Amino acid sequence: MCHIYELDNKEQAVLDRICNDEASANYFFKKVSNVKWFLHLKKAGFFSPENAPSPERAKKESHYTIPEWVVLPYLERIAEQVKKGDCEQGYASELLSIMQEVTYYCQDKEQLNNYRIWWYFTKILCHIPTTHYSVDFLDIITIWLRSRFDNTLIVSELTRGLVPNLLETDYKDSTLKAERLIDIITEIFPSDKTYRFRGDSYWINEFFKKNSILIAKKCSINVLRKLSLKVQKLLELRISSRSIILGDRLFDVELHSLSENYIIVITGKIDDREQKYEISLDKNGEEAFVADLSRFITTTFPGCYKPEIHEKYLWALYNNLYSNGSLQSFYDKDEDHYNHDSLEIMTQILKSLLLEMSKDKHTDIEMLLREYINNNNFTFFTKISLYVIGITGMQFQNTFWEFINSPLSNKIFDSHYVEDELRHVLIKLTSISDNNRDVLLKLIDRGPKYIWTSDGEKDERYIAIWKQERCEALKQFPEFLFRYNELKKLTGWDVSLHPAMGKIETRWGGGESPLTIKEVLSMPNRELADFLQHFKTKDWWKGPTVSALAQTLQSVAKQYPEKFSDDLSPFLGTGFLHIYNFLSGINSAWNENRSVSWGNVLFFLKQYTEKEEFWSDKYTLSDDRDWAANHEWIIRIVCDLIESGTRDDKRAIPAEFNDDINSLLLSFAKRLDNKSEEISNDPLTHVLNSLWGKLLTALLYTALRQARLNKADMRTIRWSVEVKQVFDECFSRQNIDVYIVLGYYLPQFYYLDKEWANERTKFIIAGDQKLRNLFSSGYLHTSTVYADIFKEMEALYRRAIFDLTDESDRKVLANHLATSYFYGFDKNTNATELFFDFVDNGSTSDIHNVIWYFWSKRDADISLKEDRKRRVIDFWRKIYNDAFLAKTIKIDLAKIVPDIVRLAYYLDEINSDAAQWLEAAANFMEEPYGTHSLFEVLDKLKDVGDRIESARYISRIFRKVVIKFVPDYDRDDLRSIFKFLIETDDDEVKDLTKEIFDIYLRCGNELFVDIWESYQN
Repeated sequence: MCHIYELDNKEQAVLDRICNDEASANYFFKKVSNVKWFLHLKKAGFFSPENAPSPERAKKESHYTIPEWVVLPYLERIAEQVKKGDCEQGYASELLSIMQEVTYYCQDKEQLNNYRIWWYFTKILCHIPTTHYSVDFLDIITIWLRSRFDNTLIVSELTRGLVPNLLETDYKDSTLKAERLIDIITEIFPSDKTYRFRGDSYWINEFFKKNSILIAKKCSINVLRKLSLKVQKLLELRISSRSIILGDRLFDVELHSLSENYIIVITGKIDDREQKYEISLDKNGEEAFVADLSRFITTTFPGCYKPEIHEKYLWALYNNLYSNGSLQSFYDKDEDHYNHDSLEIMTQILKSLLLEMSKDKHTDIEMLLREYINNNNFTFFTKISLYVIGITGMQFQNTFWEFINSPLSNKIFDSHYVEDELRHVLIKLTSISDNNRDVLLKLIDRGPKYIWTSDGEKDERYIAIWKQERCEALKQFPEFLFRYNELKKLTGWDVSLHPAMGKIETRWGGGESPLTIKEVLSMPNRELADFLQHFKTKDWWKGPTVSALAQTLQSVAKQYPEKFSDDLSPFLGTGFLHIYNFLSGINSAWNENRSVSWGNVLFFLKQYTEKEEFWSDKYTLSDDRDWAANHEWIIRIVCDLIESGTRDDKRAIPAEFNDDINSLLLSFAKRLDNKSEEISNDPLTHVLNSLWGKLLTALLYTALRQARLNKADMRTIRWSVEVKQVFDECFSRQNIDVYIVLGYYLPQFYYLDKEWANERTKFIIAGDQKLRNLFSSGYLHTSTVYADIFKEMEALYRRAIFDLTDESDRKVLANHLATSYFYGFDKNTNATELFFDFVDNGSTSDIHNVIWYFWSKRDADISLKEDRKRRVIDFWRKIYNDAFLAKTIKIDLAKIVPDIVRLAYYLDEINSDAAQWLEAAANFMEEPYGTHSLFEVLDKLKDVGDRIESARYISRIFRKVVIKFVPDYDRDDLRSIFKFLIETDDDEVKDLTKEIFDIYLRCGNELFVDIWESYQN
């Protein structure tokens, strides 16, 4: 029982007031901490579950706002006093009772599922001494965690506070309570055809990383058993599939795992008709599964089933169902790496707890390892058992030999999923009995149960490698070392057991290179060229491979370009893949300011690309199966190289080689098929990567470089007839790349030949819409808009307003038109008319893009600043009149309002028009997004112009906003504005300011309380 304190008359008056006034109650509960109020507040119903607030639907579809129950901070303060012993311990029972009552009430009323309540309850529970509640009481936490809303705050409190506290205390049942909470916070549930943690995975991961030693010391083996059951759920795959050939027909076989049985579905075509067969099998283990399914296939497809061929596929079908989480070695797992994958996290948890518990609970862990291997289909548990045996210094060696001497030996010795874990166990064996040695020799001599040879590989070689790998792990013993060496004579390889999948790394090329960078550098180029011509891939996976060799060549060329650029003649017969990598490395070297012998490079390219073998792809390497590089690869990289060498006059290919460059590119244009490639992505990305896009761009850069060198020549036509002819031929054949290139580089073409560029542009604009859109996609992505070119493009802009539908194209169109309007391209153009046509016909996204363009220019140079500000304000006026009032511009105002208030930065002061526009915008502000800019600019403008008038405008706008929601961020701006308003001597402003203050109080927000109280005093 708790002592009931009497309230004096003043305190009773306060209680009466808060019972009848919501704003007063909100303020009271923010401040109150005295325990004397507790029972009176409880009696008045403040802690009743009926008063717990529910999540409220926001106007945005599927969104909610989560209100805070104002009594909870007070209850937390009482819990803190209980913890410190500053009040009677009976209040702990009162708090627990409130938590239970509210939780079970909300469980029945699903709509009351408010995670903020559960978060406060978690904090309160952390303060209450563990002796005050039972293990069973903790079950209510499962209800808190099953909230349909975010439970991150709850899990963080449990894992950082309550559970570690329970583990560190020695009170009765504290360990049992900790175990129960560990079970609760690691609860998993079905999600997207798999399972995942119900709680926040980050905090779960952090908890176990910091507390594994403590858990292992204090908790029982039951923690591991429960975690293992959850791992099993995470491992479960519902479907496994394989393709098998029966007779001369291909069938797809799917294995579906249900709770009680398996369903196998076999589909394939017989006489051009789709056939489907289905069978149900009991879950009786691997051998029964293979036998039962074999019988079904034998009966259904007479004469087609051959055990020596098909049995291994049925075994793999079954085994794949239970192999999840077993591809990578447990030794390769990075325990410091955090991700959101529940199985990855649970694997690390299980590993660390098994290893920690094995120190003090050897017998328990040994028993658990037996359970793992004896009672589980899942390879994962066999794998983790071997991991524990190997990493604990063979504490469980007897358990290992028990497995090896049992029928389970196949599960350990023959599974490729556990090879790396098995290797770590075998290499740590320091002694071996005669009996165990004979068992291992017998297992090795028996060979693999199933043979999985690759194309062209002989079964005998596969078996020899399999045996050799296992002998390698045991070669510390003479008899196994002898066998290893004998087997190596047959295979020719050094091999060892390895993970089914190695540690995941990103790299370019497969396998290893036959040469190191140092070896390439030390080898004369003629000798290197001969090596490249004769080297063939040894093994596609392990290497050495041509792909890895090519990568090494690129690295050498990048770091030491002179190795190749000084002497390329020996490589005239070298394959495309290697030449491509030479040139790619040289290109990188040039871009990193290293020297390149351009004369040698260009002379080599001329010789190499003139040869008929080049154009007939005779230099494609026979074993370049990864990339299949051909002559187009070389042309692409040559164009990249030339663009790098002509882009910047400060670092360019010497002028003396310009004719050579031009000649090389023109020879490509003459020999290449003029047919352009299909566009598979956006036009600009396409042309930056396509063959003709690269060639035309390189020709343009070369022409521009020559024109700049000829700067004394003031002719209006600054490019050669031959280069112009290439572009004309591309236009005549409607090569799509030339339309995009012309658009994107239109200012550069104007510089080279204005008349030609004008004629081509007019023809495109008046012609086919598809080609016009390609040209537009290039032109609109130019970074600078020129007034003289804008005039010539007016017809294009007018068409684009209605033709273009792609969002990215319309965004750059908005930038072009907004630029012409903002900078006043009105002289001799229709810039303003075009801009407002775009606005009148624009979508919400179009108007958004225009506003963000103006926002980006708010700090632009100050020339003509007043004119530009006027133009932005005129645009804002139009949006208000036509979108807010007349509604002739059809846009989503709720989406555009957070953007449009940013235009207030262009105001010199708040006048009646601006106030009207901002009030209209405030009506559509339903979320905090957008008000940051509004209050920032209001704070800046409050001191401009007439104080009374400005305060009236600002207070009206402020009130409009808080009617929708109460901003609580950017507090400096908000408090500055509120102080300005409260100090303004005007009745209207005072009334609105008080209303704003009351709204904040009713929401439990005390942002302005100190300012208000200071002013009142």
